[in-house]
Amino acid sequence: MSLCPSELDDPDAIRDAANDLVKVFELVTQTAADIKSTWSGLPAVYTAPEAGVVYQAMVKPVRYGDMLLVEGQRMYNAMLGYAQDLEALKKVREQLIIDIAHEEALQENTWGAVEDAVEAAQGELLLLRVEQFETDLEAAQRRCANQLSNSWGGPTYL
Repeated sequence: MSLCPSELDDPDAIRDAANDLVKVFELVTQTAADIKSTWSGLPAVYTAPEAGVVYQAMVKPVRYGDMLLVEGQRMYNAMLGYAQDLEALKKVREQLIIDIAHEEALQENTWGAVEDAVEAAQGELLLLRVEQFETDLEAAQRRCANQLSNSWGGPTYL
């Protein structure tokens, strides 16, 4: 039996990327707010028939910056959720590797002997645990992908 559960992404790297991403969105929002603040001094130096339109020109960028930040925070939360899932799966994977090594050592020591029902059941149970690990990993990946994709109106992964 040669079982090997899939490698996992690094949860710390995922968290770092999530933090970096949300910082960029925060900068965009802050820049838009700074521009609007500077722009608000325009009425003191600019008057014209279209002045009302000009004065309001920076309202939309601030609104869009705020919307972008909300979506960025959703992405951040999706990535943090994925990192949390990976932390839990990491423990499961570590135990699986220990159990697989134990099972392989047991089989090596008893090679050629008649396999009894208990040994066969243990091997099957281990196989089922690895399959469940893979299913759980795929579910975590899909959940994160759907949350990220949803933030920009992308496809849903099944």
